[in-house]
Amino acid sequence: GIVDVELDPAGNGLAFNPEWKFDPEAGVAYTGPDQLTQGAGTGNGCGGVWSSPAVDVQRNAVFFGTSSCSVDGITTGESMWSIALDSGALRWQYSPPRESTRYDDDFGSSPNLLPGGLVGEGSKDGWYYAVNEQPGPGGTAQLAWSTHVGESGHVQIDFAVGGIIGSPAVGVADGVPAIFITTAISTPLDAPVDASGGPTLDQSLLQDPQRLPSPSAVRASDGAVLW
Repeated sequence: GIVDVELDPAGNGLAFNPEWKFDPEAGVAYTGPDQLTQGAGTGNGCGGVWSSPAVDVQRNAVFFGTSSCSVDGITTGESMWSIALDSGALRWQYSPPRESTRYDDDFGSSPNLLPGGLVGEGSKDGWYYAVNEQPGPGGTAQLAWSTHVGESGHVQIDFAVGGIIGSPAVGVADGVPAIFITTAISTPLDAPVDASGGPTLDQSLLQDPQRLPSPSAVRASDGAVLW
């Protein structure tokens, strides 16, 4: 999960005082003296956070992704999240449509704040997703665009070696705001070798073979691949 701490001067150093802890599995932020241990020993342990979150102070928002989990039908792993900076309260959760939650498609990279009020993050499934920072009606996440820039590298259930693992960078390419993305080791598999009905090949590679390991620049406004 995510922990918010206050830096409090104490003697010759700083004290780290926890303010709240957001638990993705519970979907709530805990406060109080037991906030770091509340709920310990319960749940499936499917709220792992690999990388640093992104923070938009002006919009009072924190963004992060959760890792995969070796539990069928899990709904908290492999997702993008937005919570309130001041309280940790849930703002929205985005989970891409998936055939299985056991393909090891973590959101392991750090998110990027993008122009136009978007936040983007890469997944081990090889896709980069851009979501509106602000929630939609009923607190739902609003996907702005997604782009398939790399192969997932599916090998077997609960193990993949490809996709987007390192955090992308944001800059300018061809005079427009862009996201620079590198992909990990790839396999051409859509479904792992031991999946039900698998393995299956990703037929879209026939139109885009360069999506195997490569750096890419993606336009931040709409996800178009620039190079």
